[in-house]
Amino acid sequence: MTGLWAASEAEFERFGAGCGALLRAPAAVAVLLARYARASRGSAAADRVGDCLVFLIVAAFVADPFVDLAAEGLSLKTSLPLELCDAAGFAAIVALQTRRQTAFELAYYWGLTATVQALLTPAPETHFWHPNTVRYFALHSGIVVAAVYLAAGLGMRPRRDGPWRALLWTAVYTAFVGLIDWATGANYMWLREKPPGSILGFFGPWPFYIAGGGAVGLALFWLVHLPYLRRAP
Repeated sequence: MTGLWAASEAEFERFGAGCGALLRAPAAVAVLLARYARASRGSAAADRVGDCLVFLIVAAFVADPFVDLAAEGLSLKTSLPLELCDAAGFAAIVALQTRRQTAFELAYYWGLTATVQALLTPAPETHFWHPNTVRYFALHSGIVVAAVYLAAGLGMRPRRDGPWRALLWTAVYTAFVGLIDWATGANYMWLREKPPGSILGFFGPWPFYIAGGGAVGLALFWLVHLPYLRRAP
């Protein structure tokens, strides 16, 4: 118990050994599940894997307000599931349950860009086994694994114009979140103030850094689209 307690009280170190383990785990799981899905494609077993991923993502969403309530209380400015990774999580749930093309594409593009970036640069202000750290990695890892599972495992493919479709949906969602930020004084998706030490700092002040972030997003969408450039429907 002493070792577990010491680990739970250890500060979470970005890019440290603990962070590296948490990053390798979803990558390994994604590869294993994709191979299993290809071998059992079309069977009830493949559907059960999808159901387990849905359960993981939903559980992380359900735990979120309880973690906030226990930490510093619920607030319209910080507790709503409005970040782009939250949207990717909802898209992944829909795609896993319905196999709808648009939901898959949003889970794929958002999951393998914004959510991967969030996994690589987590906020380091909590302890390693803090409930918020566990919830954070459960949600983001579940989204990434779901995106890989749908694409590499179940064989779903983005359309040729998928990156442009994803950019359009991103713009629509950004406008929606912007209205929420304006009404509540929040800063979801960093639309009112850019985060410190971010790549967005290279694109100047508000609102120019938002357009710069959109350009980076489109470039990343095309990057993850490359494996399907010649095979997309």
